[in-house]
Amino acid sequence: MSLLLGCSSNITNEGNYSKYDTVYIDTNKLSIPFTQLVYSKNSSNFNWQSGNSEEILPEIMEKYKELAIIAPGGWMVKETPTEYYICLSIGGVEAVTEGFEISTINIPSDGLVTEPLLSITAKRVSNEISGISAMNETVYVTSLITILKEDLPDNISIGAISLLLEEIL
Repeated sequence: MSLLLGCSSNITNEGNYSKYDTVYIDTNKLSIPFTQLVYSKNSSNFNWQSGNSEEILPEIMEKYKELAIIAPGGWMVKETPTEYYICLSIGGVEAVTEGFEISTINIPSDGLVTEPLLSITAKRVSNEISGISAMNETVYVTSLITILKEDLPDNISIGAISLLLEEIL
């Protein structure tokens, strides 16, 4: 079962950037590589983060943190001359060990327009390590990714973002 989503005490565990390339290739879509910069879990009493936020511009991190407790979907954080910063959210989950993993990012190749739909597929995962084993409140799970403009087809800019969320496997 899938769900289609779309939209234009402080614990920190900082790791390294993780480079993920898309794995799904379809002749009707152009696969887009991305870099996951930060992965976060937040609630009113809990903040956990993986990734090296010190190398990200403060204004981008501030806007990303503002989106920490947000509805599910894909949200444009900032566009620079060279890249897009995008926040992905699966919204609130019941267990701090639940999260998501990005499977694919692509743009439909047929009828490519100047502002196409960026289509992101993610799958829910469980049993993630997050520094705390149990909580009695909703936890919001987000990720900050970047897509280089040079990895997009010529002369296009992202017009909209959709997130297809697959259930826990």
